[in-house]
Amino acid sequence: MTVSHVHAPDDGASHVAEHDDAHDHSHHGPNFRALFVICLALTIPTLVFSTGLPSILGLSGPRFPGSEFVPAAFGTAVLVIGGRVFLTGAVGELRARTPGMMTLISLALVVAFGYSLAGLLGFPGMDFWWELAILVTILLLGHWIETRVISGTRDAPAEPGDDTALAEIGRLVAEAQAGRSGAQLLADRAAALLFSVALGAAAVTLVAWLFLKPDDPAFVVERVVTVLVIACPHALRLAIPLVIALSTALGARRGILVRDRAALEEAKDVDVVLFDLTGTLTAGRQGLVSITPAPGVDEAEALGLAAAVEAKSEHPIARALVTAAGERGIKIPRSAKFASLAGRGASATVGGRELRVGSTRVATEAGIHLDPSLVHAARDANREGATVVLLLEGDTVLASFALADVVRPESAEAVAALQKRGVRVAMLTGDSHEVAHHVAGKLGITEVFAEVLPAQKSAAVAKLQAGGAHRVAMVGDGVDDAPALARADIGIAIGAGTDVAIESAGVVLASDDPRGVVDILTLSRAGYRTMLQNLAWATGHNVVGLPLAAGVLAGVGFLVPPAVGAVAMSVSTIVVALNARLLRRLRFRR
Repeated sequence: MTVSHVHAPDDGASHVAEHDDAHDHSHHGPNFRALFVICLALTIPTLVFSTGLPSILGLSGPRFPGSEFVPAAFGTAVLVIGGRVFLTGAVGELRARTPGMMTLISLALVVAFGYSLAGLLGFPGMDFWWELAILVTILLLGHWIETRVISGTRDAPAEPGDDTALAEIGRLVAEAQAGRSGAQLLADRAAALLFSVALGAAAVTLVAWLFLKPDDPAFVVERVVTVLVIACPHALRLAIPLVIALSTALGARRGILVRDRAALEEAKDVDVVLFDLTGTLTAGRQGLVSITPAPGVDEAEALGLAAAVEAKSEHPIARALVTAAGERGIKIPRSAKFASLAGRGASATVGGRELRVGSTRVATEAGIHLDPSLVHAARDANREGATVVLLLEGDTVLASFALADVVRPESAEAVAALQKRGVRVAMLTGDSHEVAHHVAGKLGITEVFAEVLPAQKSAAVAKLQAGGAHRVAMVGDGVDDAPALARADIGIAIGAGTDVAIESAGVVLASDDPRGVVDILTLSRAGYRTMLQNLAWATGHNVVGLPLAAGVLAGVGFLVPPAVGAVAMSVSTIVVALNARLLRRLRFRR
């Protein structure tokens, strides 16, 4: 299976799936820039004709009859044109019963607008239109930058490949990202709690400053608005989805197809990996292990003759002999009079010589004598689980060939890499103890389950789990592996495996390379670290920002204006997105 260009589905910025209608940045992203430019142009006359900002700066703008209404007109235009996206988003959040960032921003805008309107109608207070206009404009700028950063985070280019594979990979990635994991649910609950905390903080701020500064309503409103704006459940809710969007797409680039988001998250805790032998650590096909020529017979010539006899056969052993000759650069002679001998091999004429390739049973039944070296070689090969075939000319045995399931060259590296990480590696097979321990010894595996029937594989997984004391990943490819894959904490299907195995797994390796298991653990652990970093940042921003916005340091002259609060809110989201993008620098095994 090849991998093509994969994009994470459109999560939108604050926007786990259920929030898309409320405020999907990816859909509104192109508009934020235009809205920012328009509102910036409208904010300039609001500032020029305002009485609030010029008085603070010791400046005065032009005055003419009715000029006091200019800030109100332009400030209202800014709210209607630029603030509409936030107000609409708040309505969507409230309809979905998931109030969050848009609701808090809208409350701040409504409070600022209400106070400004009250001043225009003659109630005590100062001109606040300029604050409202700047706040909306800064919010639009921040969200425009956010969309660019988050859009770059969600997209993950992958290797070119065929459209069919691309569609399947895209479907798996989309399903994984649409799923709800425990970590995401926790972040959503924390974001919902933060919304309530922000509302409570705004209420406390209002009451406290009304008591402390009853003669300065503009100051009170400014503090309340800043508290509402600086609170950022947005970053908290994004802390995990952005990492998942990027890690699943990044995994697809590496041939790691995530069917279950929770499986990828939980892979970080795996401390035992159980490999099924056939088709996982081995290639599931016959390969030539050794050649033992009779005294006086050339090894290469014997292999060439055997390959010539089997050249027209489709039997796995025949293919293995032909492939081995080709890999060794041996020229295969032409053959004639090929005949398949049911259950006994094949015969052919090669260079005028009548040759046969068959099992040791053929020689035994014909009473053909084998040289002692051939007998010993056959016994050793059988002990290691190999199949032995003979090359015969008449009643003379020219050579014996030992063939066995080919151990993948990457398997030993995969086992060593896992063990280096402190992960126990075990092997499961239906083969005999002798064969199982022989292969395990070559791979460096000491824990072996041999002569295991298909129905017993799930029990082997349960034994390794030891009642929950260990997190076990099962790696397999066959129909009979499906129950064990489902029983394991993490089921990993090799890409060439059966549909049943793939459906039972939480993660699928698109290639047959067992080193992909190491990549899964690497990706899971890196993603988890990034999630923790994002959550820590998003939480810390609010823990520090809310008290400062409320004015706890007002006594020493430190105050956070609403516009600065808006910038801080956007910066918090941008930091979370940029930190998620650092996953792209993740170094895998090669």
